[in-house]
Amino acid sequence: TPPWGAVYCHHDAHIMVDEANGPEFFSGGAKLADLPGDHGRLDVATVREAATAFPVDDLHHPMRAALSITQATEWGNIYSVPQVQALGDLCTELDMVFHMDGARFANAVAALGCSPAEVTWKAGIDVMSFGATKNGCMAVEALVVFGEKRKEFVKLQRLHKRAGQLFSKMRFFSAQLEAYLANDNWITWAAHANTQAKRLSQGVAAVDGVKLLHPVEANEIFLSMPIAVYDAMAATGFGLYPISPSGDGHGSIRLVTSFNSDPADVDTLVAAAQGA
Repeated sequence: TPPWGAVYCHHDAHIMVDEANGPEFFSGGAKLADLPGDHGRLDVATVREAATAFPVDDLHHPMRAALSITQATEWGNIYSVPQVQALGDLCTELDMVFHMDGARFANAVAALGCSPAEVTWKAGIDVMSFGATKNGCMAVEALVVFGEKRKEFVKLQRLHKRAGQLFSKMRFFSAQLEAYLANDNWITWAAHANTQAKRLSQGVAAVDGVKLLHPVEANEIFLSMPIAVYDAMAATGFGLYPISPSGDGHGSIRLVTSFNSDPADVDTLVAAAQGA
């Protein structure tokens, strides 16, 4: 993305709100243009309206350059293969790079039951940040470049170096990825996390006064609940984020299951919530 370019993303996207303006810094000042969408997902109509608001050759306005989506989204929801394909077709039509933030990509693939290819390069994705840290690895992410965009890989390597991310013992990170991908471990672990999220959400959401704020499709759960229910769950000794009060005796909370979530621990939290 050039410094005068615009990168379209959801207004809750991690690159928009949780990277301390890092994307703008490393692009030399490119603009992040945030867009609305239910459950963290963008649709074709919204992106098209924003990306075609100005003539592409008008020097006074940001030039459309890229679209970034998060799979699974920041709210734990998933783009279907047709949804990704539709956005991919739009990016091809408008000559934009299509990026996927795949911090929880394993959870999305496990939930969709498709091949990784079907929801990435076959659907029009040009570049994906492939995350492993949230699914069992330690500080391991990979940048995957597809198709014609591989011609720019040397440039990306230079940026990688200048960003201070080229470790002198990179083999220790690569070794983790080899084990992660072997025998579909990454999918197995993500599927386990997804299953435990379903169990936990169903059990806690059955409590009076508790409401799911977003559908549970991966391994993140967003709930509104009475403060008393939160206090009962916190009393079990699990480290919960502080609840965000809403002023009516309720508050919202995020729960996340992982590759090694113990079903017995899930049962403990559910029992605490139901006993509040």
